[in-house]
Amino acid sequence: MHRHGVAAHVLSLMPELPPIRSKAISSFRYAPSEPEAFAEYVIELIPQNSIEYIYPCGDEALSLLVQCEKLLRPLVKIGCPDGEIVNRVLDKSITLAAATKINLPIPKEYQFNTVNDFRMQSGSIIFPVIAKPRSKDSQGAAFRIRRYESVAKLAEEFNQDADFGLNVVVQEFLPGVGVGIEVLMQAGEPLVTFQHRRVTELPIAGGVSVRARSEPVDHHLEDYAIRLLKAIEWNGVAMVEFRHDPATNRLALMEINGRYWGSLPLSFFAGYEFPWYEWQLAHGETPSVPPTYNMVEMRWLSGELQRIPQIIGEALKGRANPLKPVSAIVDLLTGFVTPIKDALWAYNDRAPAWDELKTVWRTVYWQQALEVLGKLLPPLKKRNLALRRYGSARAARLYDDLKAGKVCPVSPPGKIHVKRMLVLCHGNIMRSPFVHNFLTSLPGLAGVQIESGGLAGIAGRPATSEAIRMAREFGVNLNQHRAQPAHSEAIERADAIIVMDYRNLAMLLARWPEVKSKVFMLADFLGQNPDGQEIPDPYGENEDALRHCYVQLMAACRKLKDHISQA
Repeated sequence: MHRHGVAAHVLSLMPELPPIRSKAISSFRYAPSEPEAFAEYVIELIPQNSIEYIYPCGDEALSLLVQCEKLLRPLVKIGCPDGEIVNRVLDKSITLAAATKINLPIPKEYQFNTVNDFRMQSGSIIFPVIAKPRSKDSQGAAFRIRRYESVAKLAEEFNQDADFGLNVVVQEFLPGVGVGIEVLMQAGEPLVTFQHRRVTELPIAGGVSVRARSEPVDHHLEDYAIRLLKAIEWNGVAMVEFRHDPATNRLALMEINGRYWGSLPLSFFAGYEFPWYEWQLAHGETPSVPPTYNMVEMRWLSGELQRIPQIIGEALKGRANPLKPVSAIVDLLTGFVTPIKDALWAYNDRAPAWDELKTVWRTVYWQQALEVLGKLLPPLKKRNLALRRYGSARAARLYDDLKAGKVCPVSPPGKIHVKRMLVLCHGNIMRSPFVHNFLTSLPGLAGVQIESGGLAGIAGRPATSEAIRMAREFGVNLNQHRAQPAHSEAIERADAIIVMDYRNLAMLLARWPEVKSKVFMLADFLGQNPDGQEIPDPYGENEDALRHCYVQLMAACRKLKDHISQA
């Protein structure tokens, strides 16, 4: 879009990932994933940035857009059909039912609604099988795809979760490769059709494209794809994915991606620009589509680097040819001297590829190296764990001393003379923003400037969707909250600093030991607190734990207010 003079503004729903840098991106922001907060945020951005069109590039984004479509469609054009039609793509059961109705080949599916269903059918299951979340927009799903080689392995899932069969689709495993038919549908007819074949995938058992090549459209596959898209009344872009086994020539439908797909750069290299054609249609223009496209191969370098440890692991377990890791490394290296295209690398815009390579190095190779060294050198393992959890070895030691009672935490609550107050927790996405917003709503504190931050906060990260929903129950609005990392200026100017637990306290005092005299544990204001001097971090916990946390925070805030004397 950038080369056509269209400004692209990127919203990410994955705050755990670093920001994307690119010359083609006009701005990057993290958006909340809670529907009401998401709609509010997008509605604010539309006039600010003159947004004319929204492209969904993930299933969660697609789901959020249709949940908010009544608010958004009057303001902006959205690149997907209405919610009822989108649901036919997001719910794999509906997709497969539609395919069956028009006689498209699909994998054999096993229905296990209960543990008893599984036990009764276990003798008839042909392994291996795979399991996928039933809904493509399942937030917090434990996996995207998982393979099982035996009844015992599949039984472990039911032992851990009796409703496992209700939440996933269990299908026979089909050997072969993925083949995608990408289509731009306009008024119920295909305007543009493209085909690609996956050469390698991540994870290696099946997943996203790592190497892929364009190939001439197979009219048999094209017919399947278009009939299916017409059957569900789809309009716009979609990628219909099949599994093809060259050894047997067997073919079966896998799924429909009703948004842009990961191998999209391949179609650009081949000469087709799906997003630009979609933009033209939305603005009443007729796209000028080339009559044919080029046959090219593309690789995702970061994906290749992530595949190699997986292949080595499979070889060490005896589940792959011992020479396969060597072959994978040779393929990686020869990719630098062959005409193969790179999905991200561009000499005039190196940041996207470079940033991703650094992330892979840090999260895959460096972590695995530390694990190996940690087994050989236990002190190194301990230090690495301390860095990951507390930010420094000094903070880890201080935390241990605080928990053991060797160090007096902080002064007990007395009268606090304050003009500026800083509330800190770990990420500034659950506890401290709730306290900040609740305190500012209490009468009598209008003269106190209250800020919040995270000792490990990522700038711009929204509150979690769980926090937004739960805070709403307590009358606190976190829709517009964006995290701020704790920094020296805010810490120095605060008259009082409030922390939630010993981990916060240890991380704070390890970096700024001179501020101890103005630091207070919020739980101290509760008096007899069943959790001691801490209000534990509810991140990753269930709804009851989060509700209990917010009840404690509200009670502590009311007590804190009684101790504040505005200087």
